[in-house]
Amino acid sequence: MPLGGLGVYTKAAQKIYHWPGPPTFPLEGVSPHYAPSHIPPGFMFGFFSVKSAGKMMEAIRKIGESEIGYELMVSNLAPLDASLLESNVEDLGDFDKLGMLAQGPCFMLVIAANSPRDSEYKKKVLQQIIDETGGKPLEMAEDPKFAGAFMWSFIKCSTAAGGCFRTTGAFGGMVPGTDILLLMNNYIQTSAKIMEDFIKKDKLLATGMITFVQSIEHGHHAHAELLTRYFPNNPKQAEGGREFNMQANRTAVKGHFGVPHHVWSDVVHDMYGPQTSNYTKWLRAIKKTFDPNAASESTNYISAKE
Repeated sequence: MPLGGLGVYTKAAQKIYHWPGPPTFPLEGVSPHYAPSHIPPGFMFGFFSVKSAGKMMEAIRKIGESEIGYELMVSNLAPLDASLLESNVEDLGDFDKLGMLAQGPCFMLVIAANSPRDSEYKKKVLQQIIDETGGKPLEMAEDPKFAGAFMWSFIKCSTAAGGCFRTTGAFGGMVPGTDILLLMNNYIQTSAKIMEDFIKKDKLLATGMITFVQSIEHGHHAHAELLTRYFPNNPKQAEGGREFNMQANRTAVKGHFGVPHHVWSDVVHDMYGPQTSNYTKWLRAIKKTFDPNAASESTNYISAKE
């Protein structure tokens, strides 16, 4: 039931994934300065950049098909930046500097092996893929001082983004593909041009573009993010953030980029519904059936209006 908007959960099932690591992750220190006493055997964290979106898609497709990854995410360097710094002020100052270390689009990969032979095999396959796609590793991410902390940040979802079940096929069949990934990349690039106009008008902060693209099920589904930065106590920028969000939705409709998972409120659902087989008709029918008395708060998702 998205955001509780269609009803209330009474029962739920939980899928358990295999975890080849230790019961307790060997981590010391206080966020963001985690200091791993050691990286568990069979684990590896890598952050790689390639020269083009095409090469990025080729690399993650091969990683997915070979099933060597525990977690993979297409991202820029923002999550690494967030893992190291203590405040937004530091983040604003260092993000662009960190971005200069990459040659182009980036992706993050966690490998979690079940045995020494499994680890050796997965690392060899990864190296071959990186060589074939012209990938460049970010040496800082492999530094033992940081690698364990980065790995933990993504596995435990304790940084800008992450979560250990954004896998590459080894557990759960979520394999990055190429078709929808390119569509999402085009959506990001189109929206980025709109964002630049907002920045010029001081409606958003002038910082490096923070993007994420997640491709699932061999490209049948994908998720993309172009994150905005603004001062919430600045009325002009607070309103700018809202305006940009709505403009991004209109861009998705006009460019046929698909319906995002964060379609919230009747206003936005009604924007997408007529363009996508009037799915809103069925959502509202579900709402009426399972929550006829509107006991579940609906304004943040969808109401049962006619």
